[in-house]
Amino acid sequence: MLVELQDAGLPTDAELVEAYFESADPDWRETVLGDDIPRTAYAGIADPYEVLGVDKNATLDQIKMAYRKAMQKVHPDRSGLPEFFSQQVISAYKTLKAQFKEQEHGDEQE
Repeated sequence: MLVELQDAGLPTDAELVEAYFESADPDWRETVLGDDIPRTAYAGIADPYEVLGVDKNATLDQIKMAYRKAMQKVHPDRSGLPEFFSQQVISAYKTLKAQFKEQEHGDEQE
């Protein structure tokens, strides 16, 4: 099923299946796949704006607020959801925050 999801171009679904396998058996890759398929082959493909539910013109403060709100919903200790969801939110926030820092440095150099 994992390979079918990857072949169908459904990276988020594939990552979700991987997260489920991780929670059931942390060594599932070695047991089932061997070393042929890398960990999270599609990591980082999700649109960070979509993950946080913000507009592409959102300010850094709006992004921070959306991050906090999303983490309250998906944090494993609060929601019981797999870490996959909180990792997606954290990754989206870090990506957008880094973009703002790059823009600041670019503006300073001009």
